[in-house]
Order: sequence, then C-alpha cells, then structure tokens
Amino acid sequence: MLQEPVLAERLVPHKAHITNTLIDQYNRAAMQVLSGSRVLVWSSARLIAQGSLLDFADGIHAGEATITYYIQILLNLYCNNYLNFDDGSCCNTREGFTTTQITSFVALCTCSVLMICLSLKQWLTATQRQEQQQQQQQQQQCEQYNEASGITALLSRGHQSMPSGDSDVSSTGSNSSPSHYQQQIQEQQQHDKIYHNHYVKTSTSNSVVNGSISNNTSSNIVSEGSSSSNSSSRLSSEYGELKELSTEEQIQQKEQTAKQQQLAFSQPSLQTILRALGKLGLIMGYFFLCDRTGMFMKENKYFSQLNFWFPIGYMLALGLFFTEDTSHTRLLHRDMTDEWKGWMQLVILVYHMTGSSQQLSIYLHVRILVSAYLFLTGFGHFSYAWTGRDMGLVRFCQIMFRINFLTILLCLVMNRPYQFYYFVPLVSFWYTILYITLVLPPVLLKPRANNSHLATNAPTVNYLYSIVKFVGLAGFVTVLFLSEVFFEKVFVLRPWKALFVTTDDDIHEWWFRWQLDRHSMLYGAVFALLYRAGLQYGLLDDTSGSNLVTGRLAGLLSLLAVGCVGSYTVLARFCGNKRDCNQVHPYVVWIPILGYIILRNQVGLLRTRFSSFFAWFGRISLELFVCQYHIWLAADTHGVLVLIPSYPVANVLVTSFIFLCVAQEIHEITNVLLPFFVPNHSWKAVRNLSIFLFLLLALAIHDGIF
Repeated sequence: MLQEPVLAERLVPHKAHITNTLIDQYNRAAMQVLSGSRVLVWSSARLIAQGSLLDFADGIHAGEATITYYIQILLNLYCNNYLNFDDGSCCNTREGFTTTQITSFVALCTCSVLMICLSLKQWLTATQRQEQQQQQQQQQQCEQYNEASGITALLSRGHQSMPSGDSDVSSTGSNSSPSHYQQQIQEQQQHDKIYHNHYVKTSTSNSVVNGSISNNTSSNIVSEGSSSSNSSSRLSSEYGELKELSTEEQIQQKEQTAKQQQLAFSQPSLQTILRALGKLGLIMGYFFLCDRTGMFMKENKYFSQLNFWFPIGYMLALGLFFTEDTSHTRLLHRDMTDEWKGWMQLVILVYHMTGSSQQLSIYLHVRILVSAYLFLTGFGHFSYAWTGRDMGLVRFCQIMFRINFLTILLCLVMNRPYQFYYFVPLVSFWYTILYITLVLPPVLLKPRANNSHLATNAPTVNYLYSIVKFVGLAGFVTVLFLSEVFFEKVFVLRPWKALFVTTDDDIHEWWFRWQLDRHSMLYGAVFALLYRAGLQYGLLDDTSGSNLVTGRLAGLLSLLAVGCVGSYTVLARFCGNKRDCNQVHPYVVWIPILGYIILRNQVGLLRTRFSSFFAWFGRISLELFVCQYHIWLAADTHGVLVLIPSYPVANVLVTSFIFLCVAQEIHEITNVLLPFFVPNHSWKAVRNLSIFLFLLLALAIHDGIF
C-alpha cells in the first residue's frame, strides 16, 4: 500500500518535515524495489486519499470517509468471489467458460461464418448479373439503333425515287410506267409497316407496361396513323387492350407475389435460416463481450428524482407527439395494447437504469405495470379461445417459442439460470396454466355466425363453462398459496426444478414473484369474459368510433375510473412498508388497471387514436426486457454498462441506440426462425419439440441436475 499524501498546514510542528515530495520519492523507491517480487502494490489507496485530504484531521492520518472506501475495496477484492454482491463493482474474478458455452459459441460462430460466405457469394453473383444486364441492354440499344438507321435509309431512298408531278413523269421518259410507280408505293408501305412493328410498337409497349402511354409515343402513333383514320382507331383500341392486359397482369403479379411471400414465411429457405442464425451469433458475441468480460467498464446506479422523472417526461412528450388514427375501434385493440406495452416497458427500463426500487411509491406503481402485462396476456389469449380459433399444440409451441427463444439462448451463452430472467418464466408459467385451463373439458363451443357487426354470438353455455374453469383455476392458485411448504415441494421436483431455482438452488425468488401476480392473468381472462358478454347482450358498443356508453352513465363511469386510479396512488403514498404493500397488491391490482382501461377506451376519439411511438416499443417489449440485462445494464443488472467513460449522457445515448437496434433485430430474427423450429404441421412440431426435450435432457444430465 502506497503512502498517502499529507496536508502540510495541519501537521504538528515535530512532523512538519514530512512533505509530499519526500512521500513521492519514498513511494517510487518502494515500487522499484518490489517490482520484481511477488508482492502486489496497492496504488489506488493513494488516489482516494488525494481526493479527500480535507478529511485528514491531523494532516497525516486518513479520515473516516477515506477509510470506509479502503474497507469497501478490500472487501470487494477478497469477498466478491464468495458473495452475491448487489452492485456493479468490477473487483471479482472473471467466470470460466463452461462446455455448454463453448458448444453454443462454436455453433453460432459457424452460422456467422456461413452467413458471411453466403453474403459474399450473393454480392459477387449480383455484381456479375448486373454487368451482364448492362451488356445486354447496350447490345439491345445498338440493335434498335441499327434497325432504325436501316429503316430510315430505306425510307429516304423510297422518297427520292417517288415522282413529284407531271414534270417528273415527262422527264423520266418511257422507263417510268404506272406499274413501276405502284411497285414503289407498295415497297414504301412495306417499309412503313416494318418501321411500325420494330420501333413504334416497341416504344409503346414499354410505356404501356407502366399503365400509361408517353407523349412521345402518342405523337408517333398519331403521325403514323394520319394516313388512315381506320388504322388510327384500330391502333388506339389495341393500345387500350394492351393497357387493360397490363393492369390485369400487374394484379396477377401482385397476388402471386403475396402468395410467394406467404409461402416463404411458412417455409423459410435454408439460406434465410443461416443468415438469421449468423446475425444471432454476432449479437450473442456482443452480449458476451459486454457482460462477461472486462472489455467494457461498469458503474453503479445512482437514484435521484430528476434522473427518474426527466426521461419519463421526455418520452411522454414524444409519445403524445407521434399520435395517429387507427382503423380499429374495438376495446383494447392491437394498436392500443402495443401502445400500452410500449410505454410500460419504457418506464420499467428507466426504473431499472436509475435503481428506483428503493423508492416505495415508484416500486408499487412499477409492480402494477408488470401485473398489467400479465393482465393483457390473459385478456388476449382468452379472447382468442372465445372466438373458436385453433387452440392446438402448434399454437402453444409457437407462443412458447416467441416468449422463450431469446431467454433460453442467453441461458446457454451467458451461463445464467432460467429464473434469472424472472419475467419470462412468469409469463410462460401463467400462459401454460391458462392454456391447460382452456383446453381441458368442458371445451368452449365455437360461436354461431351472426349478420350483425358483432360477427359472432357465443353459445350461452360457454359462459357457464368459463365460470367453472375460472373457479377451478382460482382454487388451484389458492391451494398453492396457502402452504409455502407444499409450493416448494411442487416446484423443486427434479424434472422442472432447474426452471424455478436460482444459482444458489433457492426457490424463494420464484415464490416471491409468483405470489405477487398470482391472480393477474385470471383478472384479464375474467375481464375478457365480461367484455364479450357486454357486447353480445348490447351493453357495450365499440363497433364504431362513438363512446362506449352515453348519457349520465358515461360521466359516472369516468368518475369511477379516476377514483380507481387515484385510490391506488393514495395507497402507494401512505403504505407503511414494502412487505405490507406486497401482501395487499394481488387483491387490489385490478382496480387501477380497470380504471386505466375505462379512461383509455370510453371516449371514441381516444379509442380510435394511438401513439405509434409507444406502439413500436410495445411490439418489441419482450426483447427489450430481456436484452437490458446484459447490453444496457451490466453486472447482472446491478450496474450500468459504460462504453464512453466520463461522459454519462453520451454513454446513455450510445448504449440505448445499440440496445434498441439489437432488440429490433432479435425480434425480426425470431419471426424468421419461428416457422423453421415450429412448423405449421402437428407431427413436425411434435418432432421438433421431442428433439428439443431430448437435447434439454442431455444438457441437464451433463450439468448434474439428474
């Protein structure tokens, strides 16, 4: 440990000879002597002391704040490898590579190399094809020019040999006969026909392909048809037929293109799959560099009211600025739910970046946002089942693939347990429970056709079936909640234990997350049932841009919604501690959610408009939530990634831009890989699912889970 500097004006007289110059000489000598030995010199202590000299009471001994920093550094250095630290400190040994990580990187790197090779091959092929096309175009232009020059020469010779009058006839003498003149006229007509077929029709057909005839072509047609009115009318009719034909061809081409695109989506080519996996490999490499190496710095989070509320207000202003009309009028239509998920996700990101969990009121409001996401999941999937659409195994696998693809890949690459990304296991679990509830008998009957704007009317027995299912689901949840011991026995069974425990083999984190939102998805399904009943029996009307309800009831409903939102805000403000608030949360979380839904959907003008800014974030909300763990935050979410040191604003802008681009790219990659890994055929989907479970079982055996 190097000697700290001194504060000369506070030194006692008998220590006044100690100067910083002598201390620096002493430190340099010590470093020179110890440089070749196994002794490690601690030099950062001197830097800390230089910044806190005013705390030196006697001018030579470090103050309390400096000593606290010393202790913290020493504890980080020697204890972080054995403790679960909750900050972004870098004082810990880098993790070693596992066999699973190496295998995953080899596979992804192979895909990346293949992608680069395919891209180079495509570029070379496209360049060669472009050069060939240019040569063909130049050759065609030369041929057309030669033909036009030859025709023009023939026409000029024909005009020169034609008689101009009686004087010409008398001058030609006996060699100029009427038959000779007729032969010349026929030759001229034949030349004109050749000119028309080779030049005029070519130019007009090129212009007709685009749906219109150019002015130059039209003038050529008129000049060519001036010799005969019948021929001009015939040509115009032919051009009209060609125009109609070209329009029909364009329509057929568009339909054929749409079919080809749909077929390509359902059956992606091997080249498309390799390109997507190659991009994914490069992205995973960036993830690893950011959060599993020392290449980039990490810093701790620092909360302040300004740091939290300023970005929230700025994004709110942007969201209100980018508002658009939508063609949907239904309650909680797709654009609106995307918007809702978008602004909720942005608030959660700011919440994590600024470390705002220490503020109880902010924490409770963010808990509502997580519950609202589960609420929307229950609402959407129950509404899908209510309309009688497919609820087979293929759809279940497709939904689970979309939710878990990125998370499972990060578990393999980043060597983290599935429960580390707690929100994905939570959504996956509750979606599975809701799916099982809906497919178990009694199964909901398909709705009857209806000529009204409601399109379908569900059989009355479906309401009874739904109530029975909901009561059974609520009973199952209550049984699990009443006994934490029984809960642990259920979720620590060997087949699925690894899905619900942390790295410390602890189930309490899953218990905490599960019990907080144990009713949220059920609330969404119940609300969807009430909404469908209101539509079917004429209590609500959202088929147009008008208000949901009118008259005095509309005013009472709006006041009730404001009261619902305001009541939870008051509860969050005056709640005593986090433990008590968490116990109340599952029973009252539906109140502010219902209030927001009423305020957002009651007025037709608000229901038919949405923020495209928030909707874009909502469409990639799942990717944003998962990606933030490693390329926006760092140190397993305990710190913040630093790409530009000493410039915090610039660092946030750069990391946020890369973060958003990566999330959007992963969203597109997931859509590309979905039909390949989960084909739209039952037996193929079962085959791929069996292969995945076999690989998962082999990995579990390798890691000692069984």
